[in-house]
Amino acid sequence: MAKRQKVAVVFGASEGIGRATALLFAQMQWQVIACARSADKLEEMRAKNTNIVAVPTDITVEKQVAAAFEKALGLGEISAIITTPSTYVHSTSLEQIDLNRFRKDGELNRIGVATVVKHAAGILKSQRSGVFVLLSSLGGLNGWVLAGNGAYSFDKSGQTALAEALHRELSEIEGNKARSYALCPGLVLTGLVEQRLIQNPHERQNGITAEEAAEAVTALIERPSKYDGFIYRLEGVKLVKHI
Repeated sequence: MAKRQKVAVVFGASEGIGRATALLFAQMQWQVIACARSADKLEEMRAKNTNIVAVPTDITVEKQVAAAFEKALGLGEISAIITTPSTYVHSTSLEQIDLNRFRKDGELNRIGVATVVKHAAGILKSQRSGVFVLLSSLGGLNGWVLAGNGAYSFDKSGQTALAEALHRELSEIEGNKARSYALCPGLVLTGLVEQRLIQNPHERQNGITAEEAAEAVTALIERPSKYDGFIYRLEGVKLVKHI
């Protein structure tokens, strides 16, 4: 009998770390439910790898998040859930915060991510297995990592707290083997940071690629017994336990 493929659900799979993670899992012969707003980008990925199932999803719409998880559960037990979507606009100081944009970004960074965590929590508690990885940021641990971007750190610290809360809730369940992690990289060279790099080109040398970040995600998921914390920093490409 053929061995059942492991199932991963990746939110934010159309670009950046999410795309790199989805493609890496597909190459590892996992069945990947790739979720993002861009149906065209997802279809392009699916056409290149039959292990990818494209599920256009806006994480700010709860019905769509629920449908994505239902699609995944139809393939079997979910072994990994990864959520990566975030957005921000580079500023130089707190007084420059565009509150209208901050409110709009919050729909994705706060409400959308919380929606994913809400549904992931129920699944992981029911299964008592599986690994959840939330892509946060060093900005979610320190409000001054991204100078002048305190609003982004505000959102990211909230995301980190959600991953920790899920860890705490899972740890209270007898016989539970499910895990929750917040992964906090520094500068990752994706389209999200291009504006910042234009203004500060010297920072590029300190960045890592989305593919390198994806390798860290897979390390947490494939070897959870090795990583006994729940918040990890990425110092370069090295996973470092924060808590």
